[in-house]
Amino acid sequence: MVPSITARAPAKLNLGLSIVGRRADGYHDLISVFHAVDWQDTLEIVEIPSGIEFACSSCDGVPGAPQNLVFRALELVFQRFRITRGVAARLQKEIPAGAGLGGGSSDAAATLRAVRRLFNLQGDEDSWLLLCQQLGSDVPFFWRGGTALVEGRGERLTPLSIDERLWFVVVVPPIHISTAWAYGQLSKPSGGNQDYRDRIQRLRAGELSLSDFCREIPNDFERVVEAAFPRIGEIRRALEASGAISARMSGSGSSVFGVYSKQEEAQRAAALFPSDCLVRCVQGMPSSRDQML
Repeated sequence: MVPSITARAPAKLNLGLSIVGRRADGYHDLISVFHAVDWQDTLEIVEIPSGIEFACSSCDGVPGAPQNLVFRALELVFQRFRITRGVAARLQKEIPAGAGLGGGSSDAAATLRAVRRLFNLQGDEDSWLLLCQQLGSDVPFFWRGGTALVEGRGERLTPLSIDERLWFVVVVPPIHISTAWAYGQLSKPSGGNQDYRDRIQRLRAGELSLSDFCREIPNDFERVVEAAFPRIGEIRRALEASGAISARMSGSGSSVFGVYSKQEEAQRAAALFPSDCLVRCVQGMPSSRDQML
């Protein structure tokens, strides 16, 4: 039998996002809480005699090789470990590109997990996280999964132990928002205000529930994105009116999500949106990497 590994690549939601400031290298420091949800791409890695092959299904708007993050992750790990065999990677996309859900970064992390398992590669956690950082700011989070406080460009992670399992209705309208454009619209970073940090500390200490945290924490991008794309604001307010605990934009958009304590409430809300939007009713995921293979 040909050796193969199948890995799942979950989407993430930003449960609030605050821009701390602009760095000397032109990037921005941020503070956010990332939460993995069970909306996933599926990646199959099959061992072949030599070379790297890549194929992608349902990949509208997703770059092919050699720009695709799956292909780049394979090249990186092959170079790092001097692998002499080859792999054929087949990616089935479900997470839409450019929606603030981290699909490409999650695909990259899934690739590293799968190749490590396929070839029984060694290395401690820090060495694998360094490989993740070379592929993108969000990739280290997806290497670990679950829920995490994310700081810096995304490379500083503090895992959060969350027992509360919430439901989310994620709405993706037919709108593309450039992350670079969104950062350029921020006239003044919020500085990661102290109230935001205090609530994160209370969440970490177990003094604040995840649902209350979602209710209280804003996303700095919402103001500028909703001003330019009013439909984003309309969707967020519709989710609030449906009974959501909270409704926020994920990342710089265009996806918007509502937070619900019960599946039935989320399913009723999901049925409210027109057919030109992509809508998913999803639940938060635990942190174990074994559950993503």
